[in-house]
Amino acid sequence: MNSSRAFLAAAGLLLAFGPSRKSPPTASANALLLPKPFEYYARDQKTVAEFYAFVMNNKWNGHERTRKCHPAKTCNGTTTMVIEEVRGAQNQWFTKSVPKGQRILIGRLENTGELDDTLYWKELPAGQNAQGFVFLEGNDANQGYPVMIVITFHDNKGYLNEYTPDDPTKSLFMPCDKTRTDGYEADFKPCPNTRPPLAADDAVRIADASFSGAWFSCQEGCCGSSFPPVRYTLRKTTAIPGFKPKR
Repeated sequence: MNSSRAFLAAAGLLLAFGPSRKSPPTASANALLLPKPFEYYARDQKTVAEFYAFVMNNKWNGHERTRKCHPAKTCNGTTTMVIEEVRGAQNQWFTKSVPKGQRILIGRLENTGELDDTLYWKELPAGQNAQGFVFLEGNDANQGYPVMIVITFHDNKGYLNEYTPDDPTKSLFMPCDKTRTDGYEADFKPCPNTRPPLAADDAVRIADASFSGAWFSCQEGCCGSSFPPVRYTLRKTTAIPGFKPKR
């Protein structure tokens, strides 16, 4: 789980990232609003470091799960994915009263394995130190839909990618389970959940996590969505000028 942080430290960016993840403050929903648009953060090394400082200067809870790899027909191994949710976002409604055009940080995904993931192979490819930060954004009806900003490192360059749904009126967050655990529910689970609430280390839950989509805690209980790979499109890719990570 610390692989990406070590990698970024080697790249000389750690000092710009702010306090350690070990003792950050608990964030309110207002504190989780992304202060500036994607275009600002995609300008250069300094602004990318500013984005990373914003997302990582929070308290995170979650799991690292063994996942099926892609493509399923020819891949015989497994990979690992980290899923975490930011403390404070669980107090936000995901299906209503979401501010239009504003982005609220809710979760983080990272492929820490050596193979592509069964669902997130396109957005979070293996071997590229890819971290995806999931945001809740409101449509015209103030319903929440997911946006994901991904940082990747490959070919001696850094890239900032923005993924948004094709149709913000259809690719919405939805309640999957009324279970509420106040910020410790992030996981890969089927939605809707037909099973009773299970412990985090329950064997059935771990088996479900090998192929299911992402869930995060929300005011409704737990919410999932139709984001990657369903109706989810790469809108913008920006190479970070002058970024040459040290390996």
